[in-house]
Amino acid sequence: MRPFLVVLVFFVVGNALFIASAKSVLKDRKKDQAKLDKEVLLEDEDYEDDPLDLEPEEQKERLQSLVEKKIDVNKDGYVDESELKAWSLKAFDRFEVDDLKEEFPIVDLDKDGRISWSEHSKDAFGENFQESDPRVVNPDESNAEAMEVAKQFRKDKRLFKVADEDQDNYLNFDEYHKFKHPRMSDALKVVIIQDKLEHADLDKDGAINLEEFIKDERQSLDEDEKDQMESEENRFEEELDKNENGLLEGDEIVHWIDPSNEEDAYDEADHLMEECDSDGDKRLSVDEIINNHEIWVESDATDYGRHLMLNHDEF
Repeated sequence: MRPFLVVLVFFVVGNALFIASAKSVLKDRKKDQAKLDKEVLLEDEDYEDDPLDLEPEEQKERLQSLVEKKIDVNKDGYVDESELKAWSLKAFDRFEVDDLKEEFPIVDLDKDGRISWSEHSKDAFGENFQESDPRVVNPDESNAEAMEVAKQFRKDKRLFKVADEDQDNYLNFDEYHKFKHPRMSDALKVVIIQDKLEHADLDKDGAINLEEFIKDERQSLDEDEKDQMESEENRFEEELDKNENGLLEGDEIVHWIDPSNEEDAYDEADHLMEECDSDGDKRLSVDEIINNHEIWVESDATDYGRHLMLNHDEF
C-alpha cells in the first residue's frame, strides 16, 4: 500500500473511532440532563444491608424516625408540600454530588486528587485528541457529528479555564462540580450562555427564539432520534420560556443547557402527596406516611429505602 494511502486510512479510521467515542459521551450528557438516575444518595455511606430485607414493622419504625427527625422540619407532626419538596430536592441535589464522587477518581488518572485538562480531555474525547488536532481546528463542515464534537471540545476548554478558580491548571472536587454543572457558578453561566448564543442565535438578537431552539436541538440528534422533536415546541413554551415572551434569555438558557433538579424532585414530591394524602388536606400525617410505607421504600425520597438504614440523629 502506498504511504499516502496508509496515512489516509489511519486518519479516516482514527477520525471515525474518535467521533463514535465522543458522540457516545455527548449522548450520555444529554441523557443525564434529561433524566436523573433513580439512585438518589444523600450520604457517603456504603449500604451493606438491603432495606427490603427488613420486616415491615421495622421499615415503618425507621421511616417514622426519618420523617419525624428530618423531613418534618417544623416538628408539627405533618409533612406539608413545602417540606416534602424541600426534602426531595435535597435528595436529588445530593445524588448529583454522589454521582460526581464516583466519577472523579475515574477521571483523575494519576490519583492526585485533582483533575487536569488532559485527564478530562482523555476521558471525554479520547486519548490522542488535542487542541491542535485538525478535527478541532478545521472540522469537516459537511459532517454534523464532527462539528458537534469539535464544538463541545472548545466549549469544555472554556468552561475548564473559568472553573479553575485558583488558576492552578487543575480542578479540585468543588471546581469539578461547577465545571460539570455550570448552573452552580455565575461565571460559568456566562460561558454557557455566550456559547449557546454564538451557535444558536442566528439573528444575533441576544436571545433564542422557538425556530432557533428547534434547529439547534435537531442538529444534535441522530436521524433515528428526530421523532423526539415533536415535544420540543411544548418544552420551549411550557418549561423553558419562563416569562412567556417567546424567547430564551439569560437563566432560561442556563436551564435549557444545565437544568436544575427541581422538576424531577417536585414531581416525586407531588407523586408521594397524591398517593398518601388520604384526607386531601395537602399535608401528610405520620400515619398517612406509615400506612403507605411500601411507596416510600420504593421512592427516590428515601433512596429506595436506604435512608431507613441510617442513624437519623447524625445525617
